Amino acid sequence: TPPIEVGFGYVDLGDLQQLNGDHAAAIASYQRARELMQPLVEREPDNNWAFGVLTYARIGLGEGDAALAAMRQRQAERPEAKGATNNELIREFRARVLARLGRKPEAIAELRYLLGIHYGGLMPPLTPAFLRLDPDFDRLRDDPEFQKLAAGTVAVPATSSGAKP
Repeated sequence: TPPIEVGFGYVDLGDLQQLNGDHAAAIASYQRARELMQPLVEREPDNNWAFGVLTYARIGLGEGDAALAAMRQRQAERPEAKGATNNELIREFRARVLARLGRKPEAIAELRYLLGIHYGGLMPPLTPAFLRLDPDFDRLRDDPEFQKLAAGTVAVPATSSGAKP
C-alpha cells in the first residue's frame, strides 16, 4: 500500500490542476487518490488520515454530498475521542470539508469555535492568517462573516471549559 502522503499528493495535485483550469487532469488525480485510499480505508477503518484523503478526493470528484454523508456516518459510528486535541482536529477537518463544499453557515460556525480555543497536534491550529491563505477556504471568501474571521476583527467566544457551542 502506498503511504497516505501519496494520496495527499494526488489530492494536492488535483487541487492545483483545478486552480490552473485543467479539469480533466484534476479529475484523474482525484480518481487516483480515491483508488489508493479506498482499499486502505476498508482495511483500516480507524485510519483517520486515509479517510480524510478519501473525503477530499471524493469532493474533488463532485461527490461532495456522499462524502459529507460518509463523514457524518463515520462520526456517528466512532464518537469523537475524549481528548480535546483529537476532538478539535476532527472539528477542523469537518470545517475544511464544509468549506470545500461551500456550506458556509456550518463551516463558519466551526471556524468561529476553533478560533476561540487553543488546540494543536500534528498541524498548527487555525488562525486568521491561515483562513486568509489556505485554499480550503476559497469558497467562503465572499462571505462577510468569513471575511471578519479571516481579518481577526470579530470576537470569538472563549471556551475555557471545553464546552461545545
